Amino acid sequence: MISHFHQSMKIRLGTSGLRRCNLGKTEDQIVEVLRRAGKPLTLVEIAEQMGKPPKKIFSGLRKLFAASKVTCDNKTHTYALPKE
Repeated sequence: MISHFHQSMKIRLGTSGLRRCNLGKTEDQIVEVLRRAGKPLTLVEIAEQMGKPPKKIFSGLRKLFAASKVTCDNKTHTYALPKE
């Protein structure tokens, strides 16, 4: 079963747009929050730590996911930095 997040990624980016994402300040902040947490976080947890609405964070997570900078666990609905 494909999650809403992954469906949204395919619809909005398509397969050709996956590598052409521009990452900005919000995306850098999301990565920093995940790095500091040291564990997977939900969308709401990330948004709360950044003091921004979840909708804004979701947009940043889509870009990061498309650029393979974050992973998404469909069962727990959490996001994490990829294991190195």
